[in-house]
Amino acid sequence: MKTLSNLTTKEFRDVLLQCSGKTVVLDTETTGLYWWEAHLTTVGFHCPAADIEGTIDIGRPVENAETDEELHKFEKQVRAIIKECLAPGTIVIMHNAKFDMSFMGVATSNCYDWRIMDTAVMIHLWDSREDKSLEKAERKFLGTNSKRAHIEEAPADRKIRKKVWLWDPKVRQDYCVNDARVTYQLAEAFAPMLKQEGLWKLFEKDMRYLKLIYKVEHYGWMTDPVYIGKSSLALEEHRKDLEERLFDAIGYEFNWRSSKQLSKALYEDMGIARPINPFASEGKNKSYKTKLGFERVQELKGGMYNSTMTSTFLLMEKVHHPLGELIAALREADKLAKQLKLWRTLMDQDYVIHSNFNLTGTRTGRLSSSKPNLANIPSDVRGRFTQGVFSGGTTRTEEYNLRKGYIARPGMKLVSVDYKQMEMRMFGIDSKDPYMIEALTSGVDIHLYIAHKVWGKCGDKEDKIHREWSKTIGFGLIYGMTTGALEHKLGMTREQSQKVVNDYWGAFPRIRPWLFDTVNTCKQYGYLRYWSGRIWREETEMFMYKGANAKIQGGCADLLSIAALRLDEWLTANKLGNIISFVYDELIVECKEEDQYRVADKMLELMQVPDLFGIPFLTDAKIGDSYGTL
Repeated sequence: MKTLSNLTTKEFRDVLLQCSGKTVVLDTETTGLYWWEAHLTTVGFHCPAADIEGTIDIGRPVENAETDEELHKFEKQVRAIIKECLAPGTIVIMHNAKFDMSFMGVATSNCYDWRIMDTAVMIHLWDSREDKSLEKAERKFLGTNSKRAHIEEAPADRKIRKKVWLWDPKVRQDYCVNDARVTYQLAEAFAPMLKQEGLWKLFEKDMRYLKLIYKVEHYGWMTDPVYIGKSSLALEEHRKDLEERLFDAIGYEFNWRSSKQLSKALYEDMGIARPINPFASEGKNKSYKTKLGFERVQELKGGMYNSTMTSTFLLMEKVHHPLGELIAALREADKLAKQLKLWRTLMDQDYVIHSNFNLTGTRTGRLSSSKPNLANIPSDVRGRFTQGVFSGGTTRTEEYNLRKGYIARPGMKLVSVDYKQMEMRMFGIDSKDPYMIEALTSGVDIHLYIAHKVWGKCGDKEDKIHREWSKTIGFGLIYGMTTGALEHKLGMTREQSQKVVNDYWGAFPRIRPWLFDTVNTCKQYGYLRYWSGRIWREETEMFMYKGANAKIQGGCADLLSIAALRLDEWLTANKLGNIISFVYDELIVECKEEDQYRVADKMLELMQVPDLFGIPFLTDAKIGDSYGTL
């Protein structure tokens, strides 16, 4: 195969035309991680069908990308050639495709016409536990170490080694084209493996989903810089005030962020005993009795929870420390202030944030969000700093409702539709319990239905308590809650909580066998398969109970992806708006103000996806000008 380097823009156009319509790998080197502020220095390609590979490069180290006019001109020309020369239907292979597409400036209309193959997603579908870095994937699945060898040719200075844009252009181009080679080899290895395991259709769906995610990220979500600025100042004042109160209570200043220093202040200096684990046994190491779900009891050998015992949970729930709530409030104010500071660094010039939605970020297959995490933005209500069931809640003051920082663009509205009790519905479908299915079919409040089924109708006050019990038990089953944790959640003795659980088992006879079947299947095959065909692998017996959560959480994630694809197709066809965020069981759309009710109604309908299981997943809609005022 011919390897070309230092191509001119004309030569680059000629070779890409030779690759068009075939299978080609593309790889990029850039001046940073964020496409809205960093720039392209190198594009590598590898196309065995055309018997050609190579690179186009700026031709020198890049010292200051922001003021480098030659670099900007180079980037613009290269982007135009890629979009012009690779025809619809071209199979384009990339490792972490969203990153490369972003820096190549591929418009969504172009990338929608390509048949994209992302090798990182291939690895994730094969085994979500695997490291998705190209270097480690090459070493494990190909048995070679060429990426590391090329890195060793880079400058010895570690600071420069991490900044590829500062490398000698020859070393950078060799590195880039080698990445393209390795990516092709991974695709060759994984395509037949995925097909053999029946995962190819799921992979093709995920590639359509990846294009949608790319589109969502590039559209972005507008923020309100005035609100963010005011909230930052207010939170910083809260932090300082809470910090002074802590120092006054202890009697001296110290680094409260240090667990060791905080532990000394809260226990030794205040004369308060450290908590002892009631399930402790002799010895030094943590262990678990290998039983399933509520039959699993965590034991902590040695008696202590950990060396410092400064978690909010321990301070509030086990020690009932007089400064527990103060510590929790201080941590919260500090955390939210840092969150707002991060937002300001991530905004583009129009105050729009482009979060990263990662298809390969979780073991279960659920979409994750980072820089920033849009799935975990504080709202105007929070539970108290406790994990008890009946903890109540507090209304946050305005600066704590960070959701108000995300707004609709002028003349637009936000429409949010989320699923009602999504995971419990998937639980019923997976377990095939006839009484659960009856509840799903009738469309009732499933938690209240369970409460009535188990404990009968006992009046509004008792029903409310029993509904909380059913939620706690249901989610406990899904997440593998220990017996001790359940006792604490329900505020009961071991005998009382066990009776509640036994009543639950009796009312829904298929659930307990399903949980055991899930573990036994994992023992037999080393993996579980979701309704969508996705595989969750686990060979360690003590962790197999997590498979129930994986099937439910991951199954919901695959359902959401299908709903999102259908919704995007409808929005695009009717030019009615854009999806701007995915939040576990929620899709958020920005649309014109005059279209808000039409969009909300269609979202409510489409997202029920009744054809997938024959049972609709119930939905709820909210509309507003900001995420915090829906």
